[in-house]
Amino acid sequence: MKTQLTKLVLFAISAGFFLISCAEQESISNELAMGTVDFSIQENTTKTSSKKGSKLAAKTNTLEQVSKAIITIIGTDGSPTDFTNAALDVYRLNGSLFVQKLALPVGDYQLSAFSFTDESNTIIYVTPQLGSDLADLVVAPLSIDFSVGNGTAAAVDVEVVSTETYTPADFGLVSFPVVEVQTLDFLLAVSELGANEILAGEYAIATTGFSTTKSFTAIEENVLTVRDIENAVYSLTINVAGYEEFTTEITRDDIINIYHQRPLVIELTKIIAINGFVDAFAALNWTTSGVISRTISDSSIVFNCGSGGGGMLASITIPSDGVISFDWDIAIRSAGQYGDNISYIINGVSTALSTSGSNSGSVIEIPVSQGDLFEFSTWGTTQSSSYYGSIQNFTFTY
Repeated sequence: MKTQLTKLVLFAISAGFFLISCAEQESISNELAMGTVDFSIQENTTKTSSKKGSKLAAKTNTLEQVSKAIITIIGTDGSPTDFTNAALDVYRLNGSLFVQKLALPVGDYQLSAFSFTDESNTIIYVTPQLGSDLADLVVAPLSIDFSVGNGTAAAVDVEVVSTETYTPADFGLVSFPVVEVQTLDFLLAVSELGANEILAGEYAIATTGFSTTKSFTAIEENVLTVRDIENAVYSLTINVAGYEEFTTEITRDDIINIYHQRPLVIELTKIIAINGFVDAFAALNWTTSGVISRTISDSSIVFNCGSGGGGMLASITIPSDGVISFDWDIAIRSAGQYGDNISYIINGVSTALSTSGSNSGSVIEIPVSQGDLFEFSTWGTTQSSSYYGSIQNFTFTY
């Protein structure tokens, strides 16, 4: 089928106000050899095509509706230019249509995308891609090669086809199905238990098919948005530095009927830390025994076996549920290694920290419960054993 075309030649405008960023382009031209690009547009007015015979609806789009030209230009090697999905102004003068001229450095290029939009930003004309269903309607489907010479204008002939009755795929464009996600909003306020302090932190919320983690601020009504899933039960976890983690569950009905109107109020328990051998862990609350010297200060437990082996035991009853962290070190003076060691013990269950040579390390957040018997132990296995060391940076958090 022969395609009927009505040619609309777009006149090149030499006046500076039709150039993109004229002052900027003039500055660039002083450094680079530059040229310009003029587009000559042809509108395809065919009502049907050899591959779209079932789409016989008459086209109502006209070039009078055109507001912007949207183009992409790339280098022939695929490198991007400043004109990627660039919007070009369209002008009318005495019934004629004009498109902004482009200034480009001298070189070889490809016009890889070209379309016209109306005032509502709806695409109403497109140049088909090579290999697309509508490519046979135009003489030169995209991409179109052209060259820019120094101080010259490159003329690029472009044909456009009305988008009416066609899909993006018909033009060789990638399209994605768009589905509106139904959402629910609810209100959240987080404060300290027993205090009037509003907190900021991070929340994580999840259910089957949806999860998200975001921050919330120290205000009484944070707005949280979740995906609306029928019969969903959402697991909500709140984390604020210095406070115990909090987890709860809320249903879809809870959100709709309660927390959409008034905030879900969560009160967090503040984490309290005892740093060093003070307060409940002060020296007077420890029981020590053994044949080697040992001392407990506010900052450390120090032990010293000059010779003869043996060790020390320091014991305390844990006052409340919490976690213990500490640093430790042991240094062996003996010429050989006789199995000298350092350990901690909870209710008679021993955990060795070092059983071979001089060493040091850290223990992080051992869980303990109120009433547990907690102990530090050292031991030199023979009369030739000689060692010393310490427990430092002790912290009990509850």
